[in-house]
Amino acid sequence: MSDSNYDYISNGAPTYWPTDRRKLPDLLDFFLSHGLPRNNYQIHSNYDLSSDHTPVIVSLSTAAIDKPSLQN
Repeated sequence: MSDSNYDYISNGAPTYWPTDRRKLPDLLDFFLSHGLPRNNYQIHSNYDLSSDHTPVIVSLSTAAIDKPSLQN
């Protein structure tokens, strides 16, 4: 990916929640991008569905998107 200047878009949160309690949640869903400025997208998880899978939604814009700053 890095040799071809591709990047991944992810919120870093798990997207798969196994029913077996001995297994750990895993991050399976992410997006690939090429040449997309980081301020032109926003990503979030959709927890509205009852499933073992949490869909992620990416919003793309032609202009920069204001993102909330992380505070300690």
